[in-house]
Amino acid sequence: MDVTLKKSHGRGNGHGYFQNNKQFHQTGLTLIELVIIMAILGILAGAGIPGLQGLLASNRVTNEVNQISHSLRYAWSEAITRNETLVACPSADGRSCMRSKDWGKGWLIFADSNDNRELDDDEAVKRIYPAVTHKITVELAAFGPRGQYIPFYPTDGMRTNGTFKFCVEGAPELNRALIVSKARPRVSKTMRDGKPVKCSI
Repeated sequence: MDVTLKKSHGRGNGHGYFQNNKQFHQTGLTLIELVIIMAILGILAGAGIPGLQGLLASNRVTNEVNQISHSLRYAWSEAITRNETLVACPSADGRSCMRSKDWGKGWLIFADSNDNRELDDDEAVKRIYPAVTHKITVELAAFGPRGQYIPFYPTDGMRTNGTFKFCVEGAPELNRALIVSKARPRVSKTMRDGKPVKCSI
């Protein structure tokens, strides 16, 4: 007896490709597989967080160093261009100078017309800089009894030398020194004498 099997092209129940093809099956993740994948991702994320936090802290220190460096260069250039004496000083309120070596609360630059290192009522404030954030301390190590002020003169620029110390809470390896002199300010991982950068405030 000759029996011919014919492939059905129907799409009803009991006929067609989806019923006869044994390779067709549903794909997806089981609950156990999903839990394992989530655990692996959690471990990888946890391992990467310390490195990411260190990178962010390093970038913040660099930004703060650049901010003060740029402000000093501005004061130097402005004193020469405007033919007037300018002074940079720490300031928490943007209106008066603090007698402090703590520059982390902010600082300003003003035109010191009478050359007394004091911001008087008739003297113009040129620029105001906000407080440093992200658990970074900024301390000026310098320059004698008036070390909290940095004057800039139209004839010879800056007459004083000193070092800004940037200290990161919980990460002393990121501490930096901005060494300031008549030469271009330079950034260092140590103080002038090679000792580690440490803040006292």
